[in-house]
Amino acid sequence: MGFGFLHQPSVRTGLVALSCAVVVGGAAVFGSDSGHPATDIRLLSGMAWLASDRVGQLSLLDGSSAELAAQIQVAPAGNTLQSVQSGSDAYVVDKTAGTIRRIDGATFTVTAPEAPLPGADFGLTAFAGPDTLYALDIRRGMYANADPRTGARRGEAQTLAAQLGDGTAALDSAGRLWLVDNASGDLTRIQGDSRSIERKVTQPGSSVLTLANDKPLIVNTAARQALLIDPEQGTAQAAFDLDLRAEDVIQVSGSPHNDRAYIVAERGVLTICDVAAGRCDQAIPLEPGNKLGAAVEAGSKLFVPDHTSGRVWIVDLITGNVSARPQVLTPPGPFQLLTRDGMVFFNDPGTQRAGVVHLDGSIQNIAKYDPADPGKGLNSTPTQQQASQSSQQSQTPQQSGQPSTSTQPTQPQTPGGPATPPAATLRIVPAKSTVLVGEDLTLQVRASAGTPDSPEWTFGDNQTGRGVTVSHRWQHAQVFHVTVDATVAGQRKTASIAITVTDKPKPRLTVTAKPGGTVTGAHGLINCPPTCAANFEPGTHVTLTAQPAANHRFEGWAGVCTGTDDCDVTMDKDKAVTADFYDFTTPVIITMKVTGNGTATMNGRTCPPTCTMQVDPGQNFDIRATPKPGSRFVRWAPAETCGDDTVPSCTTRAEKSKTITATFQAFSPTPTPTPTPTFRAPG
Repeated sequence: MGFGFLHQPSVRTGLVALSCAVVVGGAAVFGSDSGHPATDIRLLSGMAWLASDRVGQLSLLDGSSAELAAQIQVAPAGNTLQSVQSGSDAYVVDKTAGTIRRIDGATFTVTAPEAPLPGADFGLTAFAGPDTLYALDIRRGMYANADPRTGARRGEAQTLAAQLGDGTAALDSAGRLWLVDNASGDLTRIQGDSRSIERKVTQPGSSVLTLANDKPLIVNTAARQALLIDPEQGTAQAAFDLDLRAEDVIQVSGSPHNDRAYIVAERGVLTICDVAAGRCDQAIPLEPGNKLGAAVEAGSKLFVPDHTSGRVWIVDLITGNVSARPQVLTPPGPFQLLTRDGMVFFNDPGTQRAGVVHLDGSIQNIAKYDPADPGKGLNSTPTQQQASQSSQQSQTPQQSGQPSTSTQPTQPQTPGGPATPPAATLRIVPAKSTVLVGEDLTLQVRASAGTPDSPEWTFGDNQTGRGVTVSHRWQHAQVFHVTVDATVAGQRKTASIAITVTDKPKPRLTVTAKPGGTVTGAHGLINCPPTCAANFEPGTHVTLTAQPAANHRFEGWAGVCTGTDDCDVTMDKDKAVTADFYDFTTPVIITMKVTGNGTATMNGRTCPPTCTMQVDPGQNFDIRATPKPGSRFVRWAPAETCGDDTVPSCTTRAEKSKTITATFQAFSPTPTPTPTPTFRAPG
C-alpha cells in the first residue's frame, strides 16, 4: 500500500467550519519511547489536526471527503510536535522548543509561541477544553493555567509533589484536570485556580489514569486493581481486581460514552471491562509480542494499533470478534490513532502518511504533504495581530469565504528537497518491570535511530550507572523511577520508566488439564493448554472453568479443588489444581474377578474366576454375586459399583474401563442342637 501522489487529495481553500465541543484526555496511544504522545481525542465533527515532525507542520484532514483541508507550518523541521485539539482549534505543543501555539480553525491564524513552563521541552504536554488550557511538565512536576486564546500563562506556575508519567493525567468535559501520583497514590484535581488532593486513593505504584464515560478511572498496574472515581467528590466510587501478569506491558483507554475500559497487553490480549459492574469478563486474543497501542472506540467497533505490523485490529464490540485487520502503514512503524465523531484517523508523525480507517476495515490514504516538496500547498499563516487587523477591513475572511492571507508567515516554509529526518528519541527496555528486593535487573537504552552515546543512568535510589546496558539491584520494596540521559544525533535526550520492587514473590497458580478438555480463567491469564501457570497478587481471587472437548466429559478437579463446579481459588500461596476429562467414545472394557468360593455374572454371563466384557460407553449392565455352599458374599470393589457394596446384585453403568471384584468368604454353619431326651419314672 503506497502513499504516492497519483491520487493526491485536493487542498481546500475555503474556510473550515467545525463544531466546538471536545474533550481531550484518556491514555496515550503510545508512550514516551515513541516521542509522539497522542491523546484520546473525542470531537464532534469528522476533521482532525495531525502533526508532521519531519517537516514541522500541522495538517487538517477532512475524514468524510478524504481531503487535506489545511497545511500549516508551525515549527522548524525535525522538532517533535504534539497536536491537541479543542473544537475547530488546534494547540501545537513543540516538545523540542518547549512552547505552545494555537491555530484558529476558522482563519488558520497562528499565535506566537509561548513557553508557559520554561525549560519543559520533552516533558511538556497540554490539555485543552472549550474554555480551558493547562500546560503540564510531567518530568519536573509542574503545571500552569494558560490562556486558551494565546497559550500565555495565567498567574504563576505551580509545583506538584506528584510523581507523574505518561498517561497519569486526563481532562474531563467539566474542565477538571485529574492527576494520579505514582509515588504516594494521591489523586489531584485541578479546576482553574483551585486544586484539591485526595490522599492515598490507590496504592503507590505504576498507575494510569483515563476517562470512562467522562469518569476518572485509575488502573494501578502494580496492585492489579482499577478504581472508578466519583468526579464530584474525587473519591473512589468502586474498585475491582484486574487479572494482569507482573511482566505485562499494558495500554489503557476508556469509552467516551459508555462505562467501559479497555486494557491492551502486549502479550496479545485485549480485555474489556465493565467499570460500572466492576468486572472484566471479555478477553480477545491479539498478536502476542507485538507493540500494541491503546484502543480507541468508534461506533460499535474498537480499534487497536499494532505498531510492529503496521496494522489496526478492529474488534466488534457486539460480537466480541475481530472483524478486520487492515494494513495502514507499509513499511510498518509507530503511528497515532484517534477518533472523531465516529471516524478513525491514523497518523505517522515522521512521514506524510495519514488517513482514515473505516468501520468496515477499508482504508483511505491522505498524504499530509508532498515529501518531494513539503512547502507545496502550505496555507499562509497570519499572526494573531495580522488577523485582528484583517477583521477590521470592510470584508472579513468569514464574509468573503476565503482564508486570511499574509505575505509574511510566522514560520518559514520548508524549502523543497530532501526532508529533514525526524528527531530521534530514547526508550528504556527492562528485562521485566517487577523484581524482588536484591534481585539483579538488566536494563537497556535504545534510540529510534542510531546508537545512544554516553548514557547516564539514575535508578531512583541515589545510585547511578553508565552504559547502553546496565544491571542494578534495589535494597527495599518501592516503585523506583529509572531515568537515562544519552546523546542521540547530536542532541541530549531523556527517557524514564517505573520499576516495581517487591519484597515477596507473587504466588503462582499451576493448572494441569488432562487430555480431553481445557481450563480457562483469570480473564485469559490461564488458558490451559498451553498457558497453564500464572503469578498473581497475594489475595487475588481466581475462578477456573473446565470445558470438555467433543465426546468428553469433565470428571472433576483434584488438588486445591474438588467436585465438578467451577474452581474458586484465593491466591495466598503457590497452588496447583488438576482437571480430569473422560473420553466416552472409547469402548469400555469391564473385567470381573471373583475372590473366594462363589460365582459372579455380567449380563447373565458367569465368571469363575475372571472374565471380560466390552460394552458401549454409558451402557447399563447387570451384575450378580452367588455364593457357593459354605460361603457368603461379602462386598463389591470398587465400593461405588452398586452404591451399596454389600448388595449381591444391581444394575450399574459403564462409565469407563475398570475391574470389578466380587469377594466371598467361607463360613461354618452353626450346628442345630440335638434335643436332650426326657425320662419319666414309672408311675
